[in-house]
Formats: sequence, structure tokens, C-alpha cells
Amino acid sequence: MKRDHLSYGSETGLIRIVKNVLRKTSFDSNLIFIFSLAFVLRLYFYSGMVFSDDAYYAGYALSESGIFFGYPVIPLRIGQYFFTSAAISIFGKSEVSTIIFPFLFSLLSLFVIYQITLILSKKKFPAIIAAFILAIFPIDVIFATINFVDLQSAFFIGLGLLLLLLAVTNGSNFYAFFSGLAFFIALLFKSVVFFILPALIIITVFLWHKKNNSYRYIVISLIVLLGGVLTEGLFYLFIKGDFFHRFTVLAANYEFAWYNFFPFTIPEEIQKSSPVIQVLYQISLNLKYILLRRFFLFIPLISLIIALLMIYWRKAKSVHFYYIILLLSLAALPTGLQSYNPLDLRFSWYSYVLFVPAIIISASFLAEQKNIFIYPILILVFIVSLFMAQSYNNYFDVGNKAEFKKYLEKLEGIVISDHHTAYGIQIFNRAEKLKIVFLTQNEVLDDKNSFENLRGMDFADKKIYFIKSLPKIRELRRQGFSINPLFPGRITESPILAQIGEFEIYIVNPDLFKK
Repeated sequence: MKRDHLSYGSETGLIRIVKNVLRKTSFDSNLIFIFSLAFVLRLYFYSGMVFSDDAYYAGYALSESGIFFGYPVIPLRIGQYFFTSAAISIFGKSEVSTIIFPFLFSLLSLFVIYQITLILSKKKFPAIIAAFILAIFPIDVIFATINFVDLQSAFFIGLGLLLLLLAVTNGSNFYAFFSGLAFFIALLFKSVVFFILPALIIITVFLWHKKNNSYRYIVISLIVLLGGVLTEGLFYLFIKGDFFHRFTVLAANYEFAWYNFFPFTIPEEIQKSSPVIQVLYQISLNLKYILLRRFFLFIPLISLIIALLMIYWRKAKSVHFYYIILLLSLAALPTGLQSYNPLDLRFSWYSYVLFVPAIIISASFLAEQKNIFIYPILILVFIVSLFMAQSYNNYFDVGNKAEFKKYLEKLEGIVISDHHTAYGIQIFNRAEKLKIVFLTQNEVLDDKNSFENLRGMDFADKKIYFIKSLPKIRELRRQGFSINPLFPGRITESPILAQIGEFEIYIVNPDLFKK
């Protein structure tokens, strides 16, 4: 009986997998240049803390009390706050610590896309082009230095696909096992991994129908992923009493941040239409968000056209079918099990999982053209990518946020802010010069940081600052929070100490806290 060549010997299967992959990678001057270019671009367009979801992950990682206010879905993303906590523990509490792993995974994604393209095309040139496009792809350049979950989740999905291809090409069950494990790790960042299942299942059925034994490696991978999901369910059953806790939380998040979900994402006049019309409208919106977006350099649209042409010409490969099915899944499938509510893709990073297959398809097609076309197109893509990366920085108001971060370093005393903004401010409180007080509904974070405990305190020479994030205050009100009644008019009507972008900073009169 033939044994899997990775299943014996003094080395573990995982070590042999790494060695086998590295042996097949030739780090020529082109690849070294691409990695260097990617590194420089990501440093040049450095974003850091943008006081969005990254503030929640930092707050969760720094929470000592275990009490956390914010989106219900955040605690599900175990992988995200595990790596965030690990980086802070190793490198200290700082903005840089929060983006170390996103930066690392962004660079590792170049290796993944290079290997996948190399296996599919059996040629180095398309793999080089694919790695180059990802190295300069605006959304990846920017999100390499923002601590969001989407890049990391997409990386582990891409890694899972690479290992699955290696399982097929090497006839290895071990590769298939680690492929499923990578998919499960992706789930611990974000549940977007569920959207790749229709493509993998359909390809499996097709291979089985064609009596191609490669389908068994996909089955092994999916079984491992299912085993991880069941293990997670048992874990939550033990600690939460709810086997379907993941889906319960997704439903709670839907209720909490309703304005980000269907049907509230479509125009009011469409909301009055029949459910079928509403769903079709949302799907059409999603396709528009994916295919007609300048931030994506229109590569998803170009790749869709190429994939359809390849099918028409009967030259299609698995990657073309995978991409089309995944595109439709993202546009049409719901985010939870409680009802059929399609995912809304207006935030560009929600489509992250599409970029690797889209870039591979475009790169492979471009590599087959004449050199007189290839290099001018790549130069044009590079120039446009720089403009789009800068547009992303403008979107996140990186300039004003950098100025706000420098301003925080000058403050000493007590800072009062909404919980979301305060979570982000904690990262910049390295010297512990600030006592940070969290404003929430009518609750307090804990006794130590209780807002009520400020009453009657002797502040001596300490200054009290109230920092107001205008968009976050608006969002808090939409979520049902009420800003503490101490700050209706006496603070906001007083002269502003500073206004930096979306942040307003006030000096608070200590007399407000006297009993």
C-alpha cells in the first residue's frame, strides 16, 4: 500500500510541507524586487490606527476587566484579537504593534499568490505578474497597515487554496488536512470563508462526475473545516450554552448595527417593494460595488470577462469557475442563518476574498500577450495604483488622524470620550500620562474607570479633556446609546480647544464633577 510521502520520517508533515514549497520557489531578482517594492509602498502609505474597527480590536486586546462595549460580532474574531494581543505583549502597547501582523500577512500573500499562479499556469512569468499586481494593489497596500480582519482572513483562505492545490499535485492527504485547517483559521478572523464553500462543493461534484480522484482532497479539506466548526460549536456550547453561538452573535450584530445590513442598505422607495425586488436590487448593488469600483482598478470586472471568454472558448480552468461562483456567492448569499439577507458590499474591503483569484486570472491572461502590450499595461496599473492608494488614505482621513495622534502625545490628565474612541486612545497612552474614562450608555466599564467616580474627586492640577468623535457620536445614537447627560451643552458650547478632522477636543471644568 502506497504511503503518503509526508506521513513518515523524523520530520513532521508541516515541516515537510514548508520545505517542499520553499524548494519549488526560486527567489530570482524579479521576485526580490517585488517584495522590496511591496515593503516600500506599504511603509510609504502607512495608515496606522484609523479609529474604526481597529480601535475595537485594540480595546478588546487591552481589556483587563473582560467587559467590552461595541459590535457583538467582534468577540467572535478570536484570531484577530489573539494576534493583536500577542503583538502588544511582545512589542509593547503602540500603534505599530497593532499592524505588525497585518503587514506580515500582506507580504506573505505575495508568496501565496505567486505559488498558486505558478501551479496553475506551470510558468513563472504569470506568477511574477500576479505577485507584482498584488504588491501594488491599492487595497492591499493600505490595509497592510490597518488592523482590520479582512486581509488576514483572505490570507488564510488563499493559503488554504494553495495547500489544496499542493494536495492535488502531490497526491498528499497531509496538504489537504492543512488546507482545511487554514480555512478554519480564516473563520476565526471572519466568517467570509463560508462564501467559498459553494465554489468548492460545485468543483468537487464536477470532479467526481468526471471520475477525477482529485475531488477527494477537497472533501478532506472540507471535512477538516467542518470538524473545526463543530469543535468551535462544542466549545461555545460548553462556555455559552449555545452550540450555534456564532450564528446567534451574527443575528445580534444584525440587530445592533441594523443600518449596515439589508434591507436598510437600499433606497427607501425600494424598501417598499416586494421582498424579491428588494433582494434583486441588493444583489445588483453588490455586483456594482465589486465590478465598477475604481479602487479595485476594475480587475474583478476584467477577470470576469476573461473567465466568461475562457468558458466560451472551452479553455476554462478551475480558477475561472471558482472565481465566477465566488463572485455570485458574495453578491447573493446571506450573512447568517436566521433569514435571507444578502451581504451588503458597499465597504470595499468586504470583497477581499475575490482579489487573489481575480488577479491570477488577469495576470495569466496578460502574460500570454505580446511584450509590447504587457509592460505598458503594468506601468499604467502601477501609476493608477499609486493614485488609488492615496485616495484610500484620503478616505480614511489619514492626514488628520496622524495629527490627532501627535496631539494625544502632548496631553496629560484625564480624557473622557465615547468607548470606541477611548479604545483607540489607549494605544497612544504608552507613558500612562492619561487616565481614560469611557462614556457608554448608562453603564460604566468598571468601578475603577467609573464616570460617576469622578464626582467629588480632588483633581488638583490635572486637566480634564473631553474628546468628541463626530461620526462615532452619530453612530452611537443610531445604535441606541445616549451620551452622558453631563455633556449636552455646557461642554459642546464652550470654546473648542482644538478641532482635528473629525475630532473635537474640549477642556472640561472640574466643577462639573463636584457633588
